[in-house]
Amino acid sequence: MSVFKSYESDFAALIADVHRKANNIPELNGDAKKQEIKSAQRDLSEAKEVLEQMDLEAASARADEKQEMKEQVAKYRAAMKKAETDLRKSTTALASGARDELLAFEGSSEDQREALISNTERLERSSRKLETGRAMAVETEEIAIGILDNLHTQRETIQRARGRLRDTDTGLSKSGRVLNSMLMRAKQHKVITFLIIFISIGLIILIAVLILK
Repeated sequence: MSVFKSYESDFAALIADVHRKANNIPELNGDAKKQEIKSAQRDLSEAKEVLEQMDLEAASARADEKQEMKEQVAKYRAAMKKAETDLRKSTTALASGARDELLAFEGSSEDQREALISNTERLERSSRKLETGRAMAVETEEIAIGILDNLHTQRETIQRARGRLRDTDTGLSKSGRVLNSMLMRAKQHKVITFLIIFISIGLIILIAVLILK
């Protein structure tokens, strides 16, 4: 649980940085704005990795802690999506603002404005494709987490089955020992019976011989 708490602190710090940088982006210009966007995206990527680690910790936690940890992971996943949305809105607002400025610029020729607008539209399309890729990555991550949960459940089932099999083997071993003991006693009784019969026959023969004499 202490490892999970450490991940929680790291995740909270990264998400807070993403929100702060997303709010700063509209106020910046040029290279400073680009650097801030890249930095926010790096923080977001690191936060995703930390969230994955938290999810793995929750999957392998003790039964009395697992439910609470899974609920925390669900909350953090929602916080992650909100941070992604805020950053996307910030960068989209940047592209829209750039386009408005280009349209309002009177000193450029028509061809220059068209070329710049075309470049801006390509940037917007690239941003949409990137967002689609991110959504697919999140969906893939959720599927992978579901698979891990199923594997963990199956492992527990197999372990319980092995425990029952060991108990069954122990019971069979005890039953085998009891049966062997009973067979041994039966053999002993059989030998004793044969001896008694043999002795009885010998005595009968001996008595008959004595009588005939």
